[in-house]
Amino acid sequence: MSERVLSAVAEQILHPQWADPVPSVVWHAGEPLALRADWYDAAMSLIGSRTFPTVSPRWGLQTSGIGLDDAWLALLRRWNIGIGLSLDGPADLHDATRRTRGGKGTFGAAMRAVGRLREAEIPFHVITVLTRAHLGEADRLFDFYLEAGIRRVCFNVEEVEGAHRASSLAFAGVERAYRAFLERFLERWSACPDRIWVREFAEAIALLATDERDGFNEQTEPLAALSVAVDGGVSSFSPELLGLASDRHGSFVFGNLLEEPFAVIAERIRSSEIAREIASGVAACRASCSYFPLCGGGAPVNKLAEHGRLDATETLFCRLTRKVLFDVVLDALERGLRLTDEAVVASDGQEVHL
Repeated sequence: MSERVLSAVAEQILHPQWADPVPSVVWHAGEPLALRADWYDAAMSLIGSRTFPTVSPRWGLQTSGIGLDDAWLALLRRWNIGIGLSLDGPADLHDATRRTRGGKGTFGAAMRAVGRLREAEIPFHVITVLTRAHLGEADRLFDFYLEAGIRRVCFNVEEVEGAHRASSLAFAGVERAYRAFLERFLERWSACPDRIWVREFAEAIALLATDERDGFNEQTEPLAALSVAVDGGVSSFSPELLGLASDRHGSFVFGNLLEEPFAVIAERIRSSEIAREIASGVAACRASCSYFPLCGGGAPVNKLAEHGRLDATETLFCRLTRKVLFDVVLDALERGLRLTDEAVVASDGQEVHL
């Protein structure tokens, strides 16, 4: 990103009119560590110097961990950056999908990053993408995290999304298989004195424990989540929409910060046919699905990928990550499984990004 784009983000998007006092700003998409640490140091310094005094960004970074060196460790400390590593479990599971352009597995490099972060005592979390191959490996995954010293874990499921047109999880009986995986992992998790923080269980328990289940979903609310491209293009709703276009909707970029004020772009987002179609899908979910208060209408990008429309309802993604998950956690609570408040918040208070 050029200094012009960074300045526009700071002065327009990270403004009290639009931003929370402590907005979450995540360097994501592609591989952030492809740039040097000193570029981010300069970029965040520039943003900080141009941002309104009452707004203080909280920084995050999602990475493969390849290239994590002393300069990066110093940067993570200096800016208190929450870092997530993409690590899909033991070598055979990880290297099945995460390879270099030359076909070599990246497990060794990812584990070196784990070791460096642990040695430097820098908090981190791991995002594991679950494929069909993972579903029979709950015990092996749990033991892997324990042995590797990984104490914060997030599960993503392999999604049909964007250029990824097929998922290994799209098979008959996947709900039963995924439920068995979660049940076994939850059983191990609840009995382990050296507790691993698991995003899915923590969020489900926290949501079930409150009476304020209003179905809010930042992916369906205009402007609740914003994505900015390298050239200043702005998108909203599901972050992945930024890089997509469809015959039905055209581009999901609503405008460019270098060409017009963000206020104009924001109004375009609110009044767009895309926003209306997403809202129609949310209304259909509310009317047809008993899980709506726990979900808020699903992820537009998954509806688009699986159905070709933003006003669709159920997706494979929501069946697994909402319906199966909440059923498993509710059943565990009814059986009296030990699920305590300590599971809800990461031990160091760091935000864990999706």
